[in-house]
Amino acid sequence: MWFNTNTQAVYRSHAEIRAAFVNTSFPSELRDSVLLDFGVCSLLPSPIPEHDPAVQVAEEGQPLQIDGLWTQQWTVRALTPEELQARVPKEVTALQALLAIDAADLALPYETWANDPARTFGERAFITRAQVWRRDDPTLQAAATAMGLPDAYLDDLFTLAATL
Repeated sequence: MWFNTNTQAVYRSHAEIRAAFVNTSFPSELRDSVLLDFGVCSLLPSPIPEHDPAVQVAEEGQPLQIDGLWTQQWTVRALTPEELQARVPKEVTALQALLAIDAADLALPYETWANDPARTFGERAFITRAQVWRRDDPTLQAAATAMGLPDAYLDDLFTLAATL
């Protein structure tokens, strides 16, 4: 990796450097000593800091010059509510959903709701025939409400289901 001290740009390949300097003829073998004349120097990589990817993101920050060497920097920030919501799958297969329900120890409450004689024809059709469960399905919402599951918990179940 390389860093342009004039423009603050980070380059990941020689092709990116060449693209940034379209009017410059570089030798076929691009050496760091040549790049220094253009304010481009090697950038020492640094490991991505530990973070919880479920609720945080590590972003590349502005490189810093440490002991004369430009070093890659990282920042960790919490995901915004919009970013968290975007990570929730909009749909999962019925099998994935049922496996998530079982993994969350909700099989008994779900079965109690599903087998209640008060279920409508449409609800029974969802329970027995749906191949895909959509997060915004009214029957699913009704089941979650009857089981006392808040929206955030349902989001977590869909996220888990997508991994199963």
